[in-house]
Amino acid sequence: MTVMVPLINLSSGCARRMALREDTVLQAPPQSGTRSLYDALSRHGDMAAHHFDGGVPWDEALKESPYHFRVRSEIEYRRTHTPENKSVYLAVPHLSIKRNGLAGRWGKGTNLPRAGEWKQKNFSDPEVVRAYTNYCREMIRGFEPDFMACGIEVNMLAVLSADRLFAVSETGFIAEKLLLKIPGDERNQAEYVRFFLEQCGRLNARFVVWFFVRDYDDFWIRVRQSGGDELFMVWKDTGLLDERGNEREAMKVWERFAMPAERIRVLVRNLGQLLS
Repeated sequence: MTVMVPLINLSSGCARRMALREDTVLQAPPQSGTRSLYDALSRHGDMAAHHFDGGVPWDEALKESPYHFRVRSEIEYRRTHTPENKSVYLAVPHLSIKRNGLAGRWGKGTNLPRAGEWKQKNFSDPEVVRAYTNYCREMIRGFEPDFMACGIEVNMLAVLSADRLFAVSETGFIAEKLLLKIPGDERNQAEYVRFFLEQCGRLNARFVVWFFVRDYDDFWIRVRQSGGDELFMVWKDTGLLDERGNEREAMKVWERFAMPAERIRVLVRNLGQLLS
């Protein structure tokens, strides 16, 4: 499967970053159609996006032994046909093609069932970690990418896999307008809290953290007077309590969800009070 996708290179600030992507999924042996992709990349693109979504050669990667010849042929063909003057984006997902568990096996074919001792292994298995690390290192050595992605659509795990656990370590929502450009008010903040906690409850989140429980207007004044970065202003008005300590509507919503502890365990990091 070959598609063209637009990418943005945030590091350079350049909006033009067109990539030609080639995918291992349903990928046939190199043919004229594949060769024409690289011809098009040379003329019309400035980045080659290699998306290897056909699984991982688990056993070979663990033992650091040669991959199946079809795997080697696929990697070598792509590597040698990538124009030298193009940036490279490399994606090597460790998730299954359905995003509901560990990736299948890449060998004679793509996304083959994991067999033997690999069948019951999960993400935390030491051999899985070692094999995947070895695989990533091998792919990095081969492609020398400018950008790399290890996780693709990892949020789908929480939706599709009942035995996966997740938590939210930071969240927030502005209750006042930010920099006269980004709208924000208490009603929308309360609605966000309701929606966010409903979804966390539905997905059985282990915990969530509201980043700043109280607005930190006084701290922001000190930061501004000392020439600090305006980035600190982003979280200034995200408190469930305003700068005077008054409860916002969002706090009432928060408290309603916090009551049933068996549903979701709520943690609050009260940095706003510490910094005020």
